[in-house]
Amino acid sequence: MRDHVSQAINAVSASGDADLLESLLLDQAVALGPVEDLLDDPEVDAIRVNGFDRVVTRRSDDVVRERVCYGDPDFLRLAAERLVGERAPARSTDRIRFSDGAAARVVFPPVALDGPVLSIDSPVQASSLSNLVDDQCLTDRMADFLRAAVAANQTILTVSADDAIRQRALAALC
Repeated sequence: MRDHVSQAINAVSASGDADLLESLLLDQAVALGPVEDLLDDPEVDAIRVNGFDRVVTRRSDDVVRERVCYGDPDFLRLAAERLVGERAPARSTDRIRFSDGAAARVVFPPVALDGPVLSIDSPVQASSLSNLVDDQCLTDRMADFLRAAVAANQTILTVSADDAIRQRALAALC
């Protein structure tokens, strides 16, 4: 595949940045396209693709509209299908959990009206109960209660409207 891409680039133009063009073409052909670089960016906490031309990221507490987009709605559909993999039967929505802790959700038409929607969240960083208290996610009493429950081998159910806080709490307990 790489040889075919290299041949195509050499046939088009030698004046542009051939390495950049090769990388972009390979990302579109076999990876997730323009969001590939965002996946590798340690400052990006979450990526939302709300249409082939609408990519938004969360960086710390800031929401940023990115300057990248898919060149065509079909490229977004292909990326969404790659993300889900070969699951059968195809569903309108699917959630994927990766071995590094990252999570993705894909919503396909007819549930998503304007083509597939992608939501990719970075892996949750390990935390401690002390960090959660310092960040005011838990009180000291709550942390003491959770320590005692874990020591007593009790089942613990965590619920939060903020998925990131819930994920951090689970990571701190494990």
